Amino acid sequence: MRLEQFDFGSALNMYRNVLATEPGNAAAAMGLAMTYNRTGKPSEALQLLQKVWKAVSLAKPKPGPAQQAAVLAQLGLAQQLLGKLGESLESYRQAARLVRSDDLTRRIKQLEPLVSSPAPVQQLILQARQLQGQRQLEEAAKTFRAALQLQQDSAEALHGLALVLRELKSPDEAMPLLQKAVMLAPNRPEFFNDMGLLFQDRSDFAKAVSFHKRAVKVDPSFLFAYINMGVAHKRLGQLDDSVAAYRKALEINPNSPEAHNNLGNLLRTMGKLAEAKTHIEKALGLRPNYPDAKANLEMTIKALAEEKAAPAVAPVKKGAVATKKVAVKAPAVAKKAAPKAGAKTAPAKKVVAKKPVATKAAAKAPAKKAPVKKARGR
Repeated sequence: MRLEQFDFGSALNMYRNVLATEPGNAAAAMGLAMTYNRTGKPSEALQLLQKVWKAVSLAKPKPGPAQQAAVLAQLGLAQQLLGKLGESLESYRQAARLVRSDDLTRRIKQLEPLVSSPAPVQQLILQARQLQGQRQLEEAAKTFRAALQLQQDSAEALHGLALVLRELKSPDEAMPLLQKAVMLAPNRPEFFNDMGLLFQDRSDFAKAVSFHKRAVKVDPSFLFAYINMGVAHKRLGQLDDSVAAYRKALEINPNSPEAHNNLGNLLRTMGKLAEAKTHIEKALGLRPNYPDAKANLEMTIKALAEEKAAPAVAPVKKGAVATKKVAVKAPAVAKKAAPKAGAKTAPAKKVVAKKPVATKAAAKAPAKKAPVKKARGR
């Protein structure tokens, strides 16, 4: 069962109970360490993870690369939360050498400039990020500003403050901060991507696309830059380019629920319902509690049902009944013309009985009666 599926208090009790009866249960120890990291207890997590890593290192045969990387990633997180940034960076790098991970790459890039910053600035930035994660945005902004007072050219603090201000709906204040961060660190793809998001907030989707493209030029494997690029292309009405961006994101990570959901929804609007349904269902398989994907799947299923019912009506449009409509309309006009002509020349019965006379009457009527011409001209 995933940790996200129950509350942290229950998780702590469950893992502790398992370890009480099975002290060597590595899975329970990892679960408990992860819970400690998520509940603001990095010291307890670090102590436990050091024991787990020692056991993993001595195990014969050793666990697979993915399992080793998972331990190292949690170890790095605990060290980072405790302000041990050099140790944390090394743990993340070790994990990244074992498995390819966008999350690990992002953490490494965030830590590298921090490690070279003065210790007080490091602590303030870490504290600000924690406050941001806890949704205490005003406090996070104040803490980022405090870091900038100590180090005005800290790209990390500038970037962090810009993101908080964006969440606080102050994009005009955020923009120059992020522009400065980009100039200070032009090798950071996430800075370009976030510039693109700011331009999306301003509905300047052409500029947004340009910055998302710059992000993937710096890092061709930047998944979320492609997803955001797809959104911007869609807003510009460039649907083929949007599809291409989402498909590129799925080449990078076939298990991205966001990419599957966005692509599926776009295909739905383009009328490619069967493929749309496949992608949206994949998104829900990867993330069962995905509100957007649930709503998109409902709309897709409804559209498929309507499309399935459409063939019963389709022949009407293609000609079978169209011929009948022409046949029905012709006598109707003839009947309107015949009585008017027949009122002056012959009884109605004779007009009906004698087809040649009816034809003459019909021919004369338009010449005398302007309303008949108007009727035909509509």
